[in-house]
Amino acid sequence: MARNKKGLMLGGIAGGAVALIGIILMVVGNAGLGIFLIFIGLIVFGVWFAIVNSKVKKELKTKILGDLAKGIDPSFSYSMGNKEFMTEFRRSGFVKATSGTTVDDVFLGQYNGMNFGFGEVKVVRKSGSGNNSSTVTVYQGPFAYVETSQNYPYTSIIPDTMEKLLGGVGRLLQKADITRLNQKLLKIEEDQEFEKYYAVWSKDEGVTKGILNPEFRNYLTGLATLHKTYIGWRDNKIYFGMDNRRDLFNIKLKNVINESIVRKFYEDFAGYYNILENVISYVTTGTGAGSHSAQPNADMSDAPPPTDVPPPNSEYYGENKNEA
Repeated sequence: MARNKKGLMLGGIAGGAVALIGIILMVVGNAGLGIFLIFIGLIVFGVWFAIVNSKVKKELKTKILGDLAKGIDPSFSYSMGNKEFMTEFRRSGFVKATSGTTVDDVFLGQYNGMNFGFGEVKVVRKSGSGNNSSTVTVYQGPFAYVETSQNYPYTSIIPDTMEKLLGGVGRLLQKADITRLNQKLLKIEEDQEFEKYYAVWSKDEGVTKGILNPEFRNYLTGLATLHKTYIGWRDNKIYFGMDNRRDLFNIKLKNVINESIVRKFYEDFAGYYNILENVISYVTTGTGAGSHSAQPNADMSDAPPPTDVPPPNSEYYGENKNEA
């Protein structure tokens, strides 16, 4: 931090010195060159400030979220990006035919002896070219996976946007999706409420319909009323995602970093961890994870933390002098 503050000061001095020379030149009558040097001085300071500001934010975020991860569970680790995590998102089959995928704020650790990952993913799709080009965000939100000891047929349960918009024609278009040739579009005839929200793609109809029992479908329908929800399994991995268009762990340097901000980070993490815990339980045992199977609210702010994800203690937070 001290090194970055020194860099910011040097950038200010350099930019200020160039601008000062420009002012002196304007005073002595060389207005053209003076204005040019003032402009250059401001650019030097602006670029330097942006670089140092980015470094400070990265160091601060790594420190806070890294400590938060260890404070929740010693097995947890934090990183700002992870190639393996991005690979798992692509393997989930949640979003196809994308132009760009970015990963941020990744937590890795152990869940009941199984490897798990949790992080934030943003996916965009580009179309057109030149002046007619456009970029659309098709997914932005948390994504999580867990490694199990069982193998499951490739299944992707995703928001049903096509059939919802176009009805029967939309379903025909869904079936013609060439990006899912190794999966079959299933129909859950007995649950029209679930069908309204989800399209189920799977390699094994029998296994998938067996896992999607009425209790599990009801739970997923509740989640879908909050945000677009994605569930899936493939080989020994179980996947969960939610397109909530939020940056859960955003840190703004202009804000005071205190206990309330860190606790909000914890509550968000715990809320989505609850969902992952339930999804794992439904897929592997056919029922939810006990007292935590209640539906969370839209921003997860009052979601009860799981019993095995204790909040960091007061020693971790330190003395709270800046209550928001």
